[in-house]
Amino acid sequence: MKKKLLIATILVAMVLSQVYFLPEAKSVSYKPVVELELIPNFPNMNVDGINMPIDPGRGTSPVIIKEWGRTVVPIRSIIEAAGGTVGWDDISRKVSIELNDSKVELVIGNPMAVVNGREVWIDENHSVKPVILNSRTMIPLRFVAESLGGIVDYNETTKEIHIVLDKQLVKTEDMLGNSVTLPKKVYRLVSLDSMIAQFVFAIEAQDLFVSARLGPAIKGPALVKIYPRASQIKDPGSADSANVEYLLSVRPDLVVSSDGKMIEKIKEVGIPVYLFDKESPENIMKCISILGALLGKSEKAEEVNSYLRSKLSYIEEKTSSIASENRPKVYIAGSEFFRTFGKGFFQTFMVENAGGVSVSAGTSGGKVDVSLEQLLLWNPDVIILTPYTPESVEDILSNPSLATLKAVKDKKVYKMPTYIVSWDTPVPESFLGTMWIANKIYPQEVAFDMEKEIKEFYLEVYSFKIPQEDLKKLLDS
Repeated sequence: MKKKLLIATILVAMVLSQVYFLPEAKSVSYKPVVELELIPNFPNMNVDGINMPIDPGRGTSPVIIKEWGRTVVPIRSIIEAAGGTVGWDDISRKVSIELNDSKVELVIGNPMAVVNGREVWIDENHSVKPVILNSRTMIPLRFVAESLGGIVDYNETTKEIHIVLDKQLVKTEDMLGNSVTLPKKVYRLVSLDSMIAQFVFAIEAQDLFVSARLGPAIKGPALVKIYPRASQIKDPGSADSANVEYLLSVRPDLVVSSDGKMIEKIKEVGIPVYLFDKESPENIMKCISILGALLGKSEKAEEVNSYLRSKLSYIEEKTSSIASENRPKVYIAGSEFFRTFGKGFFQTFMVENAGGVSVSAGTSGGKVDVSLEQLLLWNPDVIILTPYTPESVEDILSNPSLATLKAVKDKKVYKMPTYIVSWDTPVPESFLGTMWIANKIYPQEVAFDMEKEIKEFYLEVYSFKIPQEDLKKLLDS
C-alpha cells in the first residue's frame, strides 16, 4: 500500500551556476522523494507518474529468482531516477551506488556488500547475491533501496513493487540571486507564471506539468492545438495568489515563477521555487537555457536559442550599416493608444533589436501615458498597435488630430499579430514580433518571407505545423 508522501523537490545542474551536492535534505515539511513502480518481467517502470524503460535499449526486466524468493534488477536507471550515481569496475566486477550521503558497494557473486564502509550480508538468505543474467548485471532490489534509506513494498495481488527513495539534492541560485535547493531530477513541475510556462513548451518539457498558470490570454485555441492537454491543466494561481495547500497536494518537484507575494510562503513549507527574470530578449534565451538544464532538456534549449539568435543576427547584419540618425522612429501603443512603454521595458528592446529607435526609450517607468502634444513632438515614422490596443489601424489613419504625424501621412500604421499570445509579450513569440517589426520598418533591407518564417518558427520552437487558415490570419495582420 502506497505511503502518503509530502512533496518532492527538484534541482538540476545549472548551465550558469555552480552546483553543490548536499549531505542531507533541509528539515521542513516538504520531503523530496521519488516514487517508482516496477513489475517483474515487465521492462518499463513508472517514475513519479512517468513511464520509462528500466534498461533503455536493452529491454531488461526485473526478475524474481525463485530459489531465493527475491527480485533482482538492472539498478542504474532506478538509482539515476532519484538523481544518484552508479559506477562499474570491470576488473573487480564491482558496482558502486551513491545517493545523498549513502554509498553501497556490491561485487558479482559475493553475498556480502559494503554499506557506508561497513561489510554486511545482503540478505538473511546468504545465497542472495548480485548475478549476471543475459549479459546484464542484476542487483537485489530490496537490499539496495533499504541501504539507501528507501522503502520497498510488494503487492502480492498486483505483483507491483513500490519503491520510495529520497532524491539527490543540489544547490544553485535563481535569476534573482536567491539560493535554491532542489532535486537533481525533476519529474513534477508547476509554473505560477503564464509567460514562463511558454519557455517550458519551447523545450518540449510540458508533459512535466502537474499544474500551470496559462492565463486566459494564452490558454486559448492556439495553445490547445499545439498541446491538447493544456485545457486540462489546473491553474495553481499566480505568484501573488497561489494556494500552498494545493501546491503540496500536487507534489511538485519544482515551482517556476516570477516574484510575488506568495513566494516566501511557498518556500517556508520547503517547496523549491526558482524565480526568473524574463524582461528582455536576452533574458528570454537565458530562461530557456536555465530551464533546459533544470529539466534535462539542455540540447533542445540550445537548439531553440541557436535558432532565435540566428534571426536577431540576420536583422543586425542587414541594418548595421544604417546610421543612428537614419533609423526609423517607432511608437508602440499599449492597452490604450496614448499609453506606451518606457526605458528598459520589453517592447523598447524589441524595437532596438529590429533596428529601429523607440521614441519612448527616454521615458522612465514601465507603461507610460503620453499626451497628444508629446506624440506630435516625437513624430514617429512608424506606429505599431499591439493586439490589445483598442483602436484599429483605420481609427488612427482617420483621426484628424493625428493627421500631421509622419507615420499617418505615410500610412505606416500597423497592427501586430497574435497567436498563442501577443507577439510583443516576453515569450518566444516575441522574436517573431521583432522579425515582423523589422520587416515593417525595413521592407527592402530585411525582407523576411513572413509566411516561411512563421511556419518555421512554430515548427522549430513548438514542434507544431501551423494550420493554413491560422497562417493566413497572421499574414493578413
